[in-house]
Amino acid sequence: MAAFVLDASVAVSWCFPGDPTEDTPYSRRILKELASNDGVVPEIWAFEIANAVFVSHSKRKRITEQQVREYLDLLQAYFGSNRKASGPMSIWNPWPAVRTWLPMTPLT
Repeated sequence: MAAFVLDASVAVSWCFPGDPTEDTPYSRRILKELASNDGVVPEIWAFEIANAVFVSHSKRKRITEQQVREYLDLLQAYFGSNRKASGPMSIWNPWPAVRTWLPMTPLT
């Protein structure tokens, strides 16, 4: 199983399905890659994701609470398992940090 560095901006684009500026062939291809390969992310990645979702929902009103939930479910599907790898940036499960920081956005 090959690993690749997953940039937060690509992962954030999955939060906006159908948006032609975000939902690109490249971002969809990377999402498909996660099905069979590990995404390597630095520890700050989850905070970048949480910030982007928070701003998109609370400040810019680009996404609804339902879309936030669907996006978090998508992240859970890909990062909920305990994948392992070695290297300077380990494969890290960002899900707990994303869930920890997103309560700033009241999702009921």
